[in-house]
Amino acid sequence: MRAQELVTSARNGTQNDTGRAAIIEELTTIRATVNELLNQKDYQGVPVFDDGQSILVPVSRGLNLAVVGTRQDVSEGIDINGTPMSLDDILGQTIDAVTSGDDAAMAASVTAITTGQDHVIVQQTKQGVRADRLDVIRDRLTNIDLDLKERRTSIEETNLADVISRVQSQLLQLEAAQSAFARINQQTLFDLIR
Repeated sequence: MRAQELVTSARNGTQNDTGRAAIIEELTTIRATVNELLNQKDYQGVPVFDDGQSILVPVSRGLNLAVVGTRQDVSEGIDINGTPMSLDDILGQTIDAVTSGDDAAMAASVTAITTGQDHVIVQQTKQGVRADRLDVIRDRLTNIDLDLKERRTSIEETNLADVISRVQSQLLQLEAAQSAFARINQQTLFDLIR
């Protein structure tokens, strides 16, 4: 948005050479900052944006998610009047337009910057969707973990003496029933007639 403001300011015709030089310097700083952000690394030295292809992270059985877009997705492939450009190309073209003072080139630069800004907004939206999916999966895994902890707790809190006593009682009942059944089957028809 700042680049857009600067080009609009350069187009209004009130800038002298010093003002134009200041605008070019700020645009150059914006360009450098964007490149630094795109090539930034985290505290472990791993690039924040994947290069070429997103690394898929397994989040559950059979489900892998990309947690961040690639540097190319974020910064390249921006369609400017049928020509794919990168954010760096757009800012470079803008700096050249302001340097030359060509009003038509600066107008085209404002359009290109707006298109680049829209592209970045779409990428931010995609990142928000990724974050939301990860939050939903995290909540689901947390709920599963809580359910498993509850089951484990109920199993661990089982009174073994009580369970053993009930099992022994049922075994005695089973033995008595089997003994009675065996005695009934041992009788013959003559035993029953008597």
